[in-house]
Amino acid sequence: MNQITLNLFKISKKNREKIMVDLASSGVVFRERYNMPVSIEQIENNQPEYLLSYFRKRLIYYRIISKKLKKSFKKI
Repeated sequence: MNQITLNLFKISKKNREKIMVDLASSGVVFRERYNMPVSIEQIENNQPEYLLSYFRKRLIYYRIISKKLKKSFKKI
């Protein structure tokens, strides 16, 4: 059974980079949601080249989640 480690330095560099790209994409959507200034191009340029498509997919994913949250709060 595989155990998930909480120490990021114990996982592979590739997985660490993927986690950082995921955090960057969720941060972009957070800033968009609260109408804070954000430069997607600048953040995109800071991501590893081989993870750009993953970054864009995660942006779409988090934007969908954000829209669902907005709708659910309007019902309350």
